[in-house]
Amino acid sequence: MSIFIFVGMVVGGMASVYGAIYGGLFILFVPNIAEEITKAAPGAIFGVIMIAFAYLVPFGVAGFARIAGARIVRKWGVAPNGRASSGAESKQTLGGE
Repeated sequence: MSIFIFVGMVVGGMASVYGAIYGGLFILFVPNIAEEITKAAPGAIFGVIMIAFAYLVPFGVAGFARIAGARIVRKWGVAPNGRASSGAESKQTLGGE
């Protein structure tokens, strides 16, 4: 059981509540998907998917979403609420001064 909690933490990300939600969804649905792929070794498929997430998204899904959102704001100047943002607003969002 504790390995599933660790997997959820790694996949979702540790820095936000959204990461816990994404991690919980991962440990809820991915084992079932892995079992549908192969009945012989669902644990192996689950492990491969987990390793792929850890390699491709090292900050978790929530961290990836946060970074992708910051890049969208920086590139197009569009805030998440759909309005154009000024440079000062985007710096505050990204943690700059």
